[in-house]
Amino acid sequence: MNPNNSPVDPRAYLDSIAAQPVKTRFLSGKMLVVAIGAAIVLVLVVVIAIIASSARQGTAGDFQTLAVRLDNLQTILKYGQSNPLRNTVTTKVVAETNVIVASRRSELEKIYTWPEITSVTDCQPSETDCLSPVIAELDEARARGNLDDAYVAALRDQLLAVCSQLEILYGSAKTDAEKAVLSQAYTDFQELADRLPT
Repeated sequence: MNPNNSPVDPRAYLDSIAAQPVKTRFLSGKMLVVAIGAAIVLVLVVVIAIIASSARQGTAGDFQTLAVRLDNLQTILKYGQSNPLRNTVTTKVVAETNVIVASRRSELEKIYTWPEITSVTDCQPSETDCLSPVIAELDEARARGNLDDAYVAALRDQLLAVCSQLEILYGSAKTDAEKAVLSQAYTDFQELADRLPT
């Protein structure tokens, strides 16, 4: 067995023929490359998610504003229907605007979640989309017998406010379908504003 005929410690002999343990370092070689790659992918996913989330939040806020402005426009239209106007062109534009608002709102609801709107007639006059001062001005003009001119100005302001919000939404639209609906709505509302008597 042992060529030197010297006594051999059995443990030393077993240690010499046993496989030497492989010394592995955590995150060495390929494992390090995989870990760094996974960390980079994770950071990119988080950054993309944050960007996408903030972009959609901006769009949601912009759409909320559009919804308020469309509701304001409908309030002004109802005012014109309940208070007789003498100008037939204005009366015709009011009727057409009612149809177009319903149609465009229906199309917008297909691409956006329609927010629930709280009344904007009871608000502070300093708020941008507050109708209180507009309604008060229309009531005053009606009392003076000059409703048509004041109504045309109020209706034009509301139509142009909707148009400006449609432009903002168009700038942040992600799909061609969104852009087509927003573009058509803008064209319709702008044409109605242009047709109002001056």
